[in-house]
Amino acid sequence: MELSMSLGKQIAAARKARQIRQHMVAEELGVTVQAVSQWERDKTLPSQLNLMRLSGLLGTEFDGVEALKHIPMFAKPATYAPIIDAYPSLFYGAGVQDIALGDMEGDFTDFTSAKTEMVPITWEPAGNVFAMRVKDKSMAPDFLPGDLVIADAGFEARPGDFVIAQGFPQGMGLLRKYRLVSVDDENRPVIDLVPLNADFPTTRIVVGDTGTITACVREYRRVLREK
Repeated sequence: MELSMSLGKQIAAARKARQIRQHMVAEELGVTVQAVSQWERDKTLPSQLNLMRLSGLLGTEFDGVEALKHIPMFAKPATYAPIIDAYPSLFYGAGVQDIALGDMEGDFTDFTSAKTEMVPITWEPAGNVFAMRVKDKSMAPDFLPGDLVIADAGFEARPGDFVIAQGFPQGMGLLRKYRLVSVDDENRPVIDLVPLNADFPTTRIVVGDTGTITACVREYRRVLREK
């Protein structure tokens, strides 16, 4: 490995040299594809344990790991959630980013740029994670404009959960409460996406036909004062 390469670039180069896809690394290490992507883009650092496992998997001794020496061997790696707009949320669903989306190598496509704002999370994600800012008062009083919701695609939505969902063909992410109405003739859930503010309409979808549930909200944050 070139000493001038960052740790993330070293990991990416070693993986590509072995013709191993990101989702294969994630499965072997028991992490999400998003975590592997963040390591390779130098957004976060793997734990010492995961770095050792990466070395074994990729057959490479990585240089420049001084930054990891203060991290306990079994520490959980830091994870960051990108703050995205409503449209890309559709592509953060379970398994969606484990397949090729315009990338011949089948690598994780995160639909963000280098300027994308990231927020740290302190819990272990079950799947792809992302954050969205509340834009309107449809979920007032619990969620207000400017609030930040952090969603995890690794959870199966249950009635009463707050979810990020999409109605087709628009595909825009909606923060709503999940209400199971029934199951159709093809055994697909019929769901009402319910706003908490009665001044906004309820949206009904058939999962897999007229809409989908992308992720469950696991955390929300509110800034009381900017200055």
